[in-house]
Amino acid sequence: MNGEVLYYSGISCRLIFRGACAINALNRLRHLVVLFVLGLTITACGSGTANVATRPPQATVTPRATLLPTVAALVPFGTVDRPYHIVLVPPAGSSVTGTALADFIKERTGLNFKVDIVATYADVLQALCIASPGNPPTFGWLDGWTLLTAQAQGCGTIMLRTQQNGAMGVKADIVISPAAQIDTLAVLHNRAKTRDFCRVSSDDDISWILPVVLMRTTPGFDPLTAFRNIRDYGDTTAMLQDVSDNKCVAAIASGTLSTYKLTNIADITRTVKVLATTPELPYGGLVASPDVPRPVASQVSSVFADHLDQLKDLVTADALVPATPADLADLQKTFDAGGFNLAALGS
Repeated sequence: MNGEVLYYSGISCRLIFRGACAINALNRLRHLVVLFVLGLTITACGSGTANVATRPPQATVTPRATLLPTVAALVPFGTVDRPYHIVLVPPAGSSVTGTALADFIKERTGLNFKVDIVATYADVLQALCIASPGNPPTFGWLDGWTLLTAQAQGCGTIMLRTQQNGAMGVKADIVISPAAQIDTLAVLHNRAKTRDFCRVSSDDDISWILPVVLMRTTPGFDPLTAFRNIRDYGDTTAMLQDVSDNKCVAAIASGTLSTYKLTNIADITRTVKVLATTPELPYGGLVASPDVPRPVASQVSSVFADHLDQLKDLVTADALVPATPADLADLQKTFDAGGFNLAALGS
């Protein structure tokens, strides 16, 4: 151990025992560390004259706006470029174009309209019910069946009903001879296999279609298969003659029985009676598609109702009467009870 020297920061000690010298050196080292840390603290808290290095700012990405494509302002309906549409089927032989009607409504409402003349009520229904973003809000003049269909499909709200000869539509009386001793549709159903049904034709509303709808409201009663025979007559009076003779059951326009004259029968009501009456099928009317604003629909309806003369040769009506879907509720219930799906018609 003699002759060994421990150096630390220019300080040396020659020790007889190396361990004592090492302890002394470590104490000096600890003091130096304390002084060094203290010096850094004083510098940081000093007057700020020390030259403290700072990091340069890091480059950041400058956000840039992404321009959206230009969207043209949507032109409202009722303008020259986007007129409301009125779709109708004129009476047979009519040559009216509808231009005068469009001009007249514009004068009264300040809105532009285009009148579309089509061939069938199915075309009117399609114009009302077609689902397309570009399809214009549409008014449609419909007959009774397509009016009910538009309402059932949710694509037409009835605004006006057409009146003809003082009536709003047609109903049918199912008639039978009192001699048959049948007083209800349920009894007729039970005894139908022993009877014939007489009608004008298979597509006649009064003598066949409306009675079928009503008879089917009796559970299990299907007139197409229930009767012994179904016979067609070209003449209503001849048909009623067989009803009077208790040869068949039939149907005629409601309330007209007493107007018929039969051979050798002074009073037809003694040999023919009304068994049941169907709900009323409307002649037709004006409906508005769901996208027609309610104020516009009401305004246009009022113009039509107050100026029926402007619809000459376009719509068959003696008067136009304001209407709501509630006016057709009874007929709708009858169809539902009979198992007819009006919403499926025309689709």
